[in-house]
Amino acid sequence: MKIYLLLLFLAIPWLVKAQYKTVFGDDTTQWNIIYTIPDYFPINVYKAYDDTIIGNKSYLKVFKSYQGSAYNLFGYLKEDTSSGKLWFRSMDDKERLIMDLSLKKTDTFYFGFDDSLLYTVDTIFYYNGKKHNSFNGESNDSIQFIEGIGPFNLFYFEYVSRPYNAQIRCMKKDNQLVYMNSGYTSCQDIDVGINANKSEQPLIFPNPATHSIKIKTRTGNPVSVEVFSSTGLLILKTITSIEKNIGIDCLPAGIYIVRIREQGKYYSAKLYKE
Repeated sequence: MKIYLLLLFLAIPWLVKAQYKTVFGDDTTQWNIIYTIPDYFPINVYKAYDDTIIGNKSYLKVFKSYQGSAYNLFGYLKEDTSSGKLWFRSMDDKERLIMDLSLKKTDTFYFGFDDSLLYTVDTIFYYNGKKHNSFNGESNDSIQFIEGIGPFNLFYFEYVSRPYNAQIRCMKKDNQLVYMNSGYTSCQDIDVGINANKSEQPLIFPNPATHSIKIKTRTGNPVSVEVFSSTGLLILKTITSIEKNIGIDCLPAGIYIVRIREQGKYYSAKLYKE
């Protein structure tokens, strides 16, 4: 009995060894990634499914769709839930660690492939039962690893040169929404920058502005107005008419993107806040 208890005691650390939540669903995993490009915030949808073996190692295939285009094979993902690590293997067989939840505060991590950027773990915290590793980079915007979700700046290197210029807008597992970026209200692309006929473009005045703005439209009808930060985060949303002031005192000085929806059409313009 004593020998049995000793063996059980020695085995307990292995039995209770903590594991991180997997980033993958049972069948499919989907990330909608939004990119910050001047005057435009395109979105890519990445889906991971279908196991494959490469060099005796198991991967999931990753398929990419740009702005609703057909899905094409983009690369492969491999995960180790015991350490919270995630690797991405590109189509040209380059492989890089893209997430490591085992990092401790002040540890460093290289982001990217050819032009790697070094960031330092600044904060480690838990939210909704998930571990977050937050990095202190060159911007105040979030650069994180999120347990069960993946790198918050997943596949940023597709269109932009810095991680904070790409963010997960939403994530689905097995077609069920499991994560929504707090800056958005849906998974859909905001279509900022895709304008109709310039002659129909609503006018924002005054611009630059200090305290408030008004929207002048060709029809004079009420319109839906959304104001986004330079990183694509939704800051203000309202419905307005030509007579109504939209207060912007709460906005720090800077450049913003205003999206206006009128009769099913979208328009966008820069707003300069003094």
